[in-house]
Amino acid sequence: MDRTGYLAAGQANYALRAQAEGMADAVCEKGFQNIFFVGSGGSLMMLDSFRYLFFQKSDIPAYAMSAAEVVTCGSKQINERSLAVLLTLNGTSDIAQAAQALKARGATIVAFVGVEGCPVEQQADYVLCNKERDTPLRYLMLQFFCYKVLHNVGGFLEYPQFAQQIQALPEVFLSVREQFAEWGRSFGQTAARQGFILWLSSGAAYSECARYAGCTVEEMVRIKTQTVNSAEFFHGPFELVDRDLCVVLVKNVDGNRALEERVERFLERFSHNYYVLDFDKVDLKGIDRAFLPYIIAPLTTLVLKAEVQPHLEAVTGLSAATRKYYGVEQY
Repeated sequence: MDRTGYLAAGQANYALRAQAEGMADAVCEKGFQNIFFVGSGGSLMMLDSFRYLFFQKSDIPAYAMSAAEVVTCGSKQINERSLAVLLTLNGTSDIAQAAQALKARGATIVAFVGVEGCPVEQQADYVLCNKERDTPLRYLMLQFFCYKVLHNVGGFLEYPQFAQQIQALPEVFLSVREQFAEWGRSFGQTAARQGFILWLSSGAAYSECARYAGCTVEEMVRIKTQTVNSAEFFHGPFELVDRDLCVVLVKNVDGNRALEERVERFLERFSHNYYVLDFDKVDLKGIDRAFLPYIIAPLTTLVLKAEVQPHLEAVTGLSAATRKYYGVEQY
């Protein structure tokens, strides 16, 4: 890891604060009655953690929709009083068609893109182009926009302190990688030899848990997975558990933590092959611990992608470069 380079990239992403907050203030001044977070695959999963926090912290109806479903089915609730937040790296295919559909319904579109001049940018009312490819760092621009909107509608009064303190977030990311390096090695080497892995979480951490299971473990190293909300574990999936089934539990740091603690007690009794990812005791480098629920999503993807993935790839010999269909076949 090039620490100096990573911290410089972190500061470059933090520097997007003024632009993202300016967009947030503009859409709030215009007004809106609901929010649609729209993306495909991993981008949709990134946005879903914000949807969850809007659901918890505000009285603004917030929804997460797949770009393809916006095109094929849409929603009667999408109208000229809707705010649509789009996230995409290349801005083509499903997400571009979704932008057109949203525009036709009169929604205000805010797009976070990775390629200048892409089709989505041409449809959007507000655009932030960021070519960053590191997912945890890409979260910064979304946090500045989404949490500033949440603040403006009365749902996150502490946002100014939060925004100031997360300047230290790149340092936190580096520290967390060190703290969880051994966990990542142990789990990664075990996971690579499994035929099936059960993933459990809830709340703001759930979407990144599901993202890694589907977009990485299945798509890139071809291991079957199932992601289940911890609240639903005892309504079916717990009967799959035996001594050998590999289970991953990502614990939350808010009220949902009680759900994961119940699951953990069960696993302690009946499983000999489970792994718990818990950020409750991490060193936050001066960031108030009350803000941990607002950053648990990027922390989750950080550990899974940076500390688990290299071991999965080393053991299986599979990676993004060996996918059978993505970027290879037309579908």
